[in-house]
Amino acid sequence: MESTNMTIATRNSHKGRIPELDIIKFFGILLVVFGHVTRMYTPVGLITPLESSSVLALTTSIIYSFHMPLFVFVSGMTFGVTCKKKSYQDFTSFARNKAKRLMIPYFVFALFWVLPFMVSFGFRPFLPYLTKGLLLSLDSRHLWYVWMLFNVFLLFWGLRFLFEKLHIPDWAILLVSASLFLLRTKYSVCPYFEINNALTYQFWFTIGYFAIQYKSTFRTCLPIIVAMGLVGNYCVGGVKPFTH
Repeated sequence: MESTNMTIATRNSHKGRIPELDIIKFFGILLVVFGHVTRMYTPVGLITPLESSSVLALTTSIIYSFHMPLFVFVSGMTFGVTCKKKSYQDFTSFARNKAKRLMIPYFVFALFWVLPFMVSFGFRPFLPYLTKGLLLSLDSRHLWYVWMLFNVFLLFWGLRFLFEKLHIPDWAILLVSASLFLLRTKYSVCPYFEINNALTYQFWFTIGYFAIQYKSTFRTCLPIIVAMGLVGNYCVGGVKPFTH
């Protein structure tokens, strides 16, 4: 009887999980690690290799063309799952929650790991890198993603809240996100605090969100939207390989 209850409890604990989401996260993490390793054997690596590899350069280029959009897509899916469980009506509490989860880790790692590393090994001078590189996030290395994601969360929350108040269908957020994506491919809106990147990646976050909210209907057009976005990365001039 006890083993039966444990089995039922185990099944119930997995009811809220989405296997596809776990699979995407697994391969996303794997690709990020692999891509950062192969990137060190290309001319754009932090340390120029004595002997570069064209095969590893091509591999890195392929991975970098979609692995960051993939991660933002997963973040949008996760947020979509969260929104189904609870509603975020208070912007202040939402922003505070995201600041605790994202911006506090950003500054901790930026000041106590990235800054000492970049300065002590002679890659950057201390004061300019502290102010421009990290505080303004013009060169925050791998931590760019954290600040970008924080901005994406706030922007998406604002759009979602505004559209609800104006009684505009929520799918219109996808049109706005696509417009921001196209705007960013043509212009540099603001280079500070990863705002440019936030406007670009907002598109992928929105796709991930609606992939969860409208699973059955969205699944059919998802490959088309993703393919259009990836083509746009190359043809229009948005996210390029080796960007980050």
